[in-house]
Amino acid sequence: MFCELEHRLYRSRTALPPALDEFAAVCEQHHSEMTSIRPALADRFGAVPLIEMYRQAAIRYQKMKLWTAAREWAQRGIDLYGDQAVRPEAVEDLRHRVIYATAKLEQSSRPQARRSVPVAAGPVRLETLMCADCGRTFERVVTRGRKPRTCPICREEQTKLLTD
Repeated sequence: MFCELEHRLYRSRTALPPALDEFAAVCEQHHSEMTSIRPALADRFGAVPLIEMYRQAAIRYQKMKLWTAAREWAQRGIDLYGDQAVRPEAVEDLRHRVIYATAKLEQSSRPQARRSVPVAAGPVRLETLMCADCGRTFERVVTRGRKPRTCPICREEQTKLLTD
């Protein structure tokens, strides 16, 4: 029942925004019940069948870039299956997710090296532009990015109007 409920909630995530929160709550309930469900599954099938919840919860948190939660859910699945998984590829997928989330966490904890922007060599070039508001021409140093549509005088007047 938990699996079907999780499946339906996850499928309706775009139509019903609270469905993902309900999905997370149902996953937590399902996981807490696995202490009693797992032995029954192992006795009945001789192994633990595929339980999509762990993979799907890990994916959900990966998409949200919540790497600690993604790693936790993948690890929960690995711990649950142990060495009794019917589908070892499911456990392998969870192991890859743990490795990926761990790498993302380590990457975010390292300070990022700042890339320096190379300074253009050579003479400063000026360009002449026409103001879209008043029609005056004005000069500016050629730089990367969008060209201003208004002259500095009009921009200053607009700023004064906004702040008053």
